[in-house]
Amino acid sequence: MAHIHDLNPKVPILARAHESAEAERLATLGVTEVIQPEVETSATLIRDALAWFGVPKNRVLDYVEHDRLFIKAKRERES
Repeated sequence: MAHIHDLNPKVPILARAHESAEAERLATLGVTEVIQPEVETSATLIRDALAWFGVPKNRVLDYVEHDRLFIKAKRERES
């Protein structure tokens, strides 16, 4: 990843991680966005469940985005 940043420091680097420890390691290496399939699946389940209970879509999306930001901030603090 250092080589990519040497070529173009502004290019975003996206990576997939299966576990939190792997996501943290990728973040320390300079990955811009780490995607964890399990986290994305959980977000979908939460979004669908809240919608089923009649929670307005904007509140559901706000909740899911807040959760994503919390996970990202936690990962950054731990790296």
